[in-house]
Amino acid sequence: MSFNAQQLAERIARLTPDKRGAFAAALAAQGIELSRLPIVATPAEGPLPLSLAQQRLWFLYRLDPASSAYNMPAALRLRGTLDVDALQRSFDQLLQRHAILRSTFHETDGQAHQVVQAHNPMPLARVDLSQDDHDERPLRLQRLIDSETNRTFDLHQTPVRGMLVKLDDNEHVLILTVQHIVADGWSLGILVKELAAFYSAAVHDDAAQLAALPIPVPRLCPVAADRPQRQRPRPTVELLARTAGG
Repeated sequence: MSFNAQQLAERIARLTPDKRGAFAAALAAQGIELSRLPIVATPAEGPLPLSLAQQRLWFLYRLDPASSAYNMPAALRLRGTLDVDALQRSFDQLLQRHAILRSTFHETDGQAHQVVQAHNPMPLARVDLSQDDHDERPLRLQRLIDSETNRTFDLHQTPVRGMLVKLDDNEHVLILTVQHIVADGWSLGILVKELAAFYSAAVHDDAAQLAALPIPVPRLCPVAADRPQRQRPRPTVELLARTAGG
């Protein structure tokens, strides 16, 4: 039997989960292995099924929604003059680039699904410690990092948040936290690098030179889802802490 693999994969991606399973079984009966089909994007409209890994994490979240065991935090020290508005724009661009960071998670009739929000604004929370006693700031900062690390997510609303802590005019700490259902330790490092690229471009009124994403997660078809001009001071970035859940 001859077939166009690309067209077949796109057809499968457009099916409902129930029909997709039946179609996959019919193909298997004819000796067609789904693993040989190309990975294609599924339509982003409406509810999307979870990958097997996400299903496991959703089960654990539902079992204990007050748990922070699967929070993925990263604390970044920013030294130098910081353009806070540019940083917020960069954070917004990061969320727009990655659909998974704009996804919310829900359950209907016992079936979990995710919905990609067209826009899910996430203003950076801001804390100013610059007026505190200098010797007290490290302790206050560590308490904020611990608090953000242990604060639970409402996955119906958002899987990511950020807090910017000002220590003085030339030193800030950015605390990023994502839920493990949308990222792991490796991808968190990618997000930090891309945020830095967006910020560098923003302070120069330029566009970040980032390669286009071939298939934005979570838009993978579920069949495959489990497999210097103007000189301006730029803050240096130092990773203070990162822990990986799961």
